[in-house]
Amino acid sequence: MVSSYVYTGLWVNHSREKLLGTTLTLTDKNGAVLVAFLATLVTAAGHAAWTILRYIFHQLRASDKPHDALFYQQQAALKNSSSALGTALTFLRMSWAWRKHERRMIWRSWTLLFVTLAVIISAIFTAAAIFSSQVTQTAGTAFLVRSSDCGLWDFPNDKTTGWQIKTLNDTHTAQNYARTCYQGGSGSSRLCDKYKVPEIKWHTDRNADCPFAAETCYNLSTPISMDTGYLDSHKIFGLNAVPEERVVVRKKTTCSPLRLRNWVAAVNTTLGDPSDPVTDPFIQVYIGGVNENDPANAVIARNYTYRWNAHNVFMERGYELQTVYAHAGYKNGWDPISEFNRTDADVTVFFLAQNSMLYDFPNSDALFGANTVLPDNNNYSATEIPVKVYQPDRIITGLGCVDQFQICNPVIPGPDSTNGMLCTPLDAIIPLYRKMSTLQFSAHQFETWKPIWRGMQYAGMDKVADGMDSSALKAQETVSNRFQTAKLPNDQWVVELAAWNAITLARVQATVLEYATGPSNVVEQRGRIIKPKVDDKVGQNICKRQLILNVAGYQNFNMLGVTLILVISSILILVGWTVDIIVGWIQKWMGKHYARLSWVQDGYLQLQRMAYEGAGHAGWEGSADDVPLTRGRTREEQVLMGLDLGDLRHPRLRGFEHSLGDGVQEKMAGVSVLEQSERTVSRDSRGRRGLLRICEGSSIV
Repeated sequence: MVSSYVYTGLWVNHSREKLLGTTLTLTDKNGAVLVAFLATLVTAAGHAAWTILRYIFHQLRASDKPHDALFYQQQAALKNSSSALGTALTFLRMSWAWRKHERRMIWRSWTLLFVTLAVIISAIFTAAAIFSSQVTQTAGTAFLVRSSDCGLWDFPNDKTTGWQIKTLNDTHTAQNYARTCYQGGSGSSRLCDKYKVPEIKWHTDRNADCPFAAETCYNLSTPISMDTGYLDSHKIFGLNAVPEERVVVRKKTTCSPLRLRNWVAAVNTTLGDPSDPVTDPFIQVYIGGVNENDPANAVIARNYTYRWNAHNVFMERGYELQTVYAHAGYKNGWDPISEFNRTDADVTVFFLAQNSMLYDFPNSDALFGANTVLPDNNNYSATEIPVKVYQPDRIITGLGCVDQFQICNPVIPGPDSTNGMLCTPLDAIIPLYRKMSTLQFSAHQFETWKPIWRGMQYAGMDKVADGMDSSALKAQETVSNRFQTAKLPNDQWVVELAAWNAITLARVQATVLEYATGPSNVVEQRGRIIKPKVDDKVGQNICKRQLILNVAGYQNFNMLGVTLILVISSILILVGWTVDIIVGWIQKWMGKHYARLSWVQDGYLQLQRMAYEGAGHAGWEGSADDVPLTRGRTREEQVLMGLDLGDLRHPRLRGFEHSLGDGVQEKMAGVSVLEQSERTVSRDSRGRRGLLRICEGSSIV
């Protein structure tokens, strides 16, 4: 499976700028952990942001002027609330409690402002925590694949059976993909999600020129051409690269039904055992011999291109499709005559024999035409009501195609006719390879071209029907017991060509992807994988560039988004933890003690200390710190009393003198007197000396 080759880690998707394209790929399990961590971090950042705001508001309001009780309650709430919503709830409760007092008191104390800000901050960071998972969406659904088997494939000359199995399997796979994902196929299938683009589009020209000599094209139909336009190696084939390392390719196929009557002859051929010969009538087409100039295949050489046995009409046989092809610049089995020969294109001719086919509906297609009513139609009626059955207008029809390819260097400027790129002319696949030196490719561009060129080698029309016979036909899908049950359109031949063209392009897509993941059906058939050499850094690099889409089990994260979340959240959290400490140091240095100490004293621990001191529990230290401590070192000296519930409607702290034994009271009273003495001593030196004299003459403990 392709998913087993997905690369996990950091990489750059060059569909975007480097900053936006930096991507982290993780498995779903690890991705879920990262998403949860980011959401938690954003939530913590929200708490920190509110901590910063409540500190700012507290300090802006702090002053040594007298204020009402609600003011000091709000200051305490700002100091001690842990969350924005908690603060808002506390402020609302205070407002409700003070509702019977002066109404304007609430407006003067900015209750509505605090509540509104708290709710807004909470909503913003709650939404941010939820949408932090969007860093997986903005990263896109493209994944890198890597395999140790990256490379091209090959079969030795004596393993041609393996080559045939490989190519036939690849054609079947491409046909299945094309019928599912091209030209309005289901499209929703997960099969259509793996390539950089689900299908390669092309433009169809229904008024093309005849691809051969003018007299060869069927005069009742107009040739068509199917042109992909310029296909970017990154955008279309998913070979991830910066613009300077990309290549551009193009495929153009021109086809026409053929007028073969000038090259057809009826012959009688003797077959079978010479002692008991059988003579059969054949229709033979002479547009070039096969293997006539190849001594190694002299046994199978023939001077005709195709022949059809007339007895097939009576043998209850359906469609039969055969092909011959000639690649320009290559030694071929078929040597086309001049009218069908092209030196700048690869030529394929399809021969369709309709044999015993019958049609439920008439049609005027150039290949499948059937307008002749069959006599004795009642033989095909299940009732007494006669039905019309149609037989083919022509038993044998031909369709000729030429494939041309073009490759461009988008880095080097060229004429407007090639979109401003330096390009080769449209040519056959073999001569095209020989002209690549004119494009001034860099090493990366040349290696990028390799898998695409291999795909183009198998993108000719000759490959779609080779070994597939009638299963290559769309029309075959609606055949039942030699009856064509569908009403074929009058341009069914165009429908067939579009389906074949889709197969050739799907074949290119599969070949390019297979280069990165390692070819299938090769080693099993005693073939070999030609991998880049270990010291070929460029070739090894190209093996790591293939993109695929929508792979189950993995997630992408946009590293810009992840980094922003990490940095901003960390800064907020750090500032939230330290803002009161740092500002407090500055205030202490500047001598602004009231705001600094107001923040400390509004802490619930200091408020608790002051409450106990008010109840007579003296002897505290750290009164200007976050955490006050009792001065006593023994457990007895650290005892504080709880609530006095003598009045349930007005609970208060128990008085010190009603709670402890005489010994502890005396000790703590001594500490209290000493503490008061120290405060008095600090006022002036004269008072200090006087107090010392008093202490010398008094018994404290």
